[in-house]
Amino acid sequence: DCNANGIPDECDIYPDWGGTSEDCNGNDIPDECDIADGTSQDDDGNGIPDECEVVNGYLVITGVYDAQFTTGAGPKGVELYVISDIDDLSLYGIGGANNGGGRDGEEFTFPVGPVVAGTYIYVTDDEVDFLVFFGFSPDFQTGAMLINGDDAIELFVNGTVIDTFGEL
Repeated sequence: DCNANGIPDECDIYPDWGGTSEDCNGNDIPDECDIADGTSQDDDGNGIPDECEVVNGYLVITGVYDAQFTTGAGPKGVELYVISDIDDLSLYGIGGANNGGGRDGEEFTFPVGPVVAGTYIYVTDDEVDFLVFFGFSPDFQTGAMLINGDDAIELFVNGTVIDTFGEL
């Protein structure tokens, strides 16, 4: 019982067995014990091992567009902004939570490659319509951007939501 809470460690990470501790890194040891014994760092002191935290200082959603709303035709999609250099964009993905029905998960994963800070990334459902409407080419095209006014957009890193636009 590494955290002296009266629950054996092998049970402490399972709520169904009376456990009250998290085990975010999956090593079968309560997180607070990993931090206390130095196995994991917790630089911000919030009780969550640093290797388990998603810190989104790299990529954010800056806009969502549906040209069909005003023109009856045109592209739909999202604008993203790169805050800090990203070595591997394939760690990121997006998804549309359609028709106010909750999360649909990651529907498009970006390809492998670096992106520098200050870059805007445009993702659309239709490359030709995007070019005609905006006057420049999008960065990516995916059917995941077949969105409309009641669809939320989620941005993921390693499968974890790091930014959301709209209500789920």
